[in-house]
Amino acid sequence: IHYIDPCAPVEQVLAEIQASELVLTEAMHGAIVSDALRVPWIPIKPLVSIHHMKWHDWASALDLELKPVAMLPSSLLEIAALHFHENRRRMADRIRGQARFLQHVGSRVFANRAADRLNAIIRSVSPSLSSDQMISIAHEQMLGKLDELVADLGRGKVLC
Repeated sequence: IHYIDPCAPVEQVLAEIQASELVLTEAMHGAIVSDALRVPWIPIKPLVSIHHMKWHDWASALDLELKPVAMLPSSLLEIAALHFHENRRRMADRIRGQARFLQHVGSRVFANRAADRLNAIIRSVSPSLSSDQMISIAHEQMLGKLDELVADLGRGKVLC
């Protein structure tokens, strides 16, 4: 398992994804880029999923059935944040204030459990990859919209 830092330079991130056999991603953009580069990917369900509709909208545009896989919390801080996220925002804010302490409590145990879960996912979950035909259709649609944008700008349309 190799971690790809999303904060790294774009060229590095693209090269690392392209060099991968499989990408496990919690970020929709990781799935989009992996799919565009034709690298199979597995969606990991975020611990707090607020953008799940965006994922499903994108996946449906490529005729993909999205089945995000649950992950285990990788720190005591994540467990605490999950526990208090929905109903106790003030408590969650206080917990975030204790983040430095909570992140290191049992960190090796949590890291090992998370790594074991990632390995189990790799062995048991079929990766996703849109068909070449759907990628081609999406690409053509994007180029069509780009042509419309250029034409609108040429006619002096103001975009807001």
